[in-house]
Amino acid sequence: MPSLPSSPRSIELDLISHAKKLKIEPRENEVNHLWCPIRRIWLSIQPEEIVRQSVIHFLMEEHNISRGRIGVEKGFKVNGRLKRFDVVVFDRDGLPLLLVECKAPEVAVNQTLFDQLSTYNRELRAKWLWATNGLVNYICQTNVEGRLSFSNSFPELD
Repeated sequence: MPSLPSSPRSIELDLISHAKKLKIEPRENEVNHLWCPIRRIWLSIQPEEIVRQSVIHFLMEEHNISRGRIGVEKGFKVNGRLKRFDVVVFDRDGLPLLLVECKAPEVAVNQTLFDQLSTYNRELRAKWLWATNGLVNYICQTNVEGRLSFSNSFPELD
């Protein structure tokens, strides 16, 4: 597995401001739910879901990624076992470009998370990987040998 550098730099992304813009309404039994614009469904509010929806909002608002190029929580097989990615941005040819793994803010962004991303990416083969808990954001580019090159900025996704 590719290893996390001893001191990678987290990229400053203002996901908190995007979380404040999420569409939240009381639904079943007057419990608040949030709207997923990709799946077009109301979801129970959970910390990881807030991060996931903030990432989607960030991609759509800050990087003009259309709904049609974003996949959310889709199942796929890795070594014959069913897995599910959080978010994938596809390029204009429909190939995975950015694979995002979202965790709740209290979950550390660490080597275990990068191992998970790398395992998923053996099947998906995205050019970019993004690990986030909404507060800490690491983005890296992959190469053909599977090595990670950490970026100091968010990539252009066109």
